[in-house]
Amino acid sequence: VVTYRLEGGYLSSPRWGHGLRRGRIRGEVVNVYSADEIKNMSAEELVERVNADIYENAFERQKKQPCKYIGKAPAVGIERVLYVCPKCHKIGTIKSKGDMLFCSCGLEATYNKYGFLEGNDLHYSTIDKWNEWQTQYMADLVDSDSVFVKDDHQELFTLDKDHSLTLIDTGCLSTDGKELVFEERHFPFDKIKMSTIRKQDIVF
Repeated sequence: VVTYRLEGGYLSSPRWGHGLRRGRIRGEVVNVYSADEIKNMSAEELVERVNADIYENAFERQKKQPCKYIGKAPAVGIERVLYVCPKCHKIGTIKSKGDMLFCSCGLEATYNKYGFLEGNDLHYSTIDKWNEWQTQYMADLVDSDSVFVKDDHQELFTLDKDHSLTLIDTGCLSTDGKELVFEERHFPFDKIKMSTIRKQDIVF
């Protein structure tokens, strides 16, 4: 097993964004594990070693080795990852335009060429730290039974065995932290497994 770590990929092509940003991307072989080494590891140990080898934090690297990533409208789409405002704590109020993101409460920030956030009264200067906070915030909401979010104009498909999609309904998707609800259809979280693909599609 050969482990290979990529550096710069997140800032050059963030999953939430649109288009590529010109900047440095590099990679290197981290470790080579022989068949004999692998025989002496459990599956869990091997996975742990591989994850440690390929782990990369774009923002920590930028602090040590700053590099510009240049693109058009680099903040557009950032509300896919930053969805809770740290100033007013509202969900789904973050919007983006050009290199800016802003909330209806007045919060504003610039996404700069190094991938950092700049602005007055800004609680977090990096996406990962903001996301850590909002993830815990949402977890606390679920525990307190006070969460309810919804999105109108959504589409519900079935994914067939040949990977084709069949549209079965359109309407409102909501959750109270215990289940997904699509119009009259209820999907309890303890009965389903979920993942996100592409930029914002939920598969369950």
